[in-house]
Amino acid sequence: MDAVHGFLREETWAAPIKVLHNDEEARPGYESMKRHEYNEVPDTLHAKVQVLAQLLRNSTNAIVYTGAGISTASGIKDYATKMESSTIARNRPKITSNMSALPTFAHHAVTALHREEIVKYWIQQNHDGLPQKAGFPQKYINEIHGAWYDPSNPVVKFSGDLRDDYFEDILEWEERTDLCIAIGTSLSGMNCDRVVETVGEKARHGQEGCLGAVIIGIQRTRLDNISALRIFAPIDDVMELLLSALSIESRVPRALVPQPYDVPLIPEVTEGTTACFGKVAENTFQIPYSKETGLLQKNGNGTIIDLSTGAKVKLTAGPYEGDVGTVEGRTATGHYKLRFTHNTKKKSGKTVREQRLRTMGFWWVDGAVKGEVHMFPVMNVSSRAPPTRSTKMVKKKK
Repeated sequence: MDAVHGFLREETWAAPIKVLHNDEEARPGYESMKRHEYNEVPDTLHAKVQVLAQLLRNSTNAIVYTGAGISTASGIKDYATKMESSTIARNRPKITSNMSALPTFAHHAVTALHREEIVKYWIQQNHDGLPQKAGFPQKYINEIHGAWYDPSNPVVKFSGDLRDDYFEDILEWEERTDLCIAIGTSLSGMNCDRVVETVGEKARHGQEGCLGAVIIGIQRTRLDNISALRIFAPIDDVMELLLSALSIESRVPRALVPQPYDVPLIPEVTEGTTACFGKVAENTFQIPYSKETGLLQKNGNGTIIDLSTGAKVKLTAGPYEGDVGTVEGRTATGHYKLRFTHNTKKKSGKTVREQRLRTMGFWWVDGAVKGEVHMFPVMNVSSRAPPTRSTKMVKKKK
């Protein structure tokens, strides 16, 4: 019964009810289960959420590990459920593009848990920026599979390599966490599933101080049998009950009602003020980061980052580190648009120069002004063209 309830199961808990039968694989070609969907009996669901609440109270280093399932209520489709036939497809908003999606109740709920210092960190498999739109600080997020709102962290292909610095961070949290809550992920064999698997195995074998893995979602996963607690229910429903159990439900927007997000006001740096870092002109900011590397500097005046239209910038990290691009303005919701030229390798093995329009979330500037992020994704480069090298034997006089 561990695969149904987790090893913290109570004898009175009823088995979840199958609400959708689908014999297809959730993720063909990976270590996934069938697409059957399940829901808890109400009494059992409430009892399990109470156990989850107590686990969070007892934890000192709880993290969340999220997959596509946490974002389906925003209108973004996922791989595993095939939304058109899934029970979670009902009453979901239709969006014009994935970039226009708004955070779900669950995103706001996890943000509230972090604000209360209950959840310490968020490992995000998705690329959608919805945690940050809900107000979760960039400093405490690892977007291990790439991000639509970080130009230095493009989406990683299934056959690709994870960024070394982000993966080292994963390994650190794998050892540090005492409680990992996996939300909306099929756990189908991705490298980073290790954060769930390691803490789950430690707790299952009785390692002192380790609380284990909690898995929340409507489909079975390959790691259900090592979970401390397994909850089969829509994610927003679980999170609403959880916040109620922890007496913080009034501090977030109501369930299933998407909330708009606000671009934070950056303090201005003016003569005679105590603010060292902030806005110095429209789309221009003083930030405590190295102009050469983009790394946070604890001492000194930092540097000016010019993000006005036409400004030249270079990437400070990632697979295209050093590539130069141009700021092309901002989106209607405040994010920066940057166009880069990259050397990209085709399947044929040929390398070609290609342009890519990338987006940088407004939260990067907010985090940088506060000195909260480890590295800023871009830094300015001179827009002056380099001198040309003449091959003429005699130069013309000016």
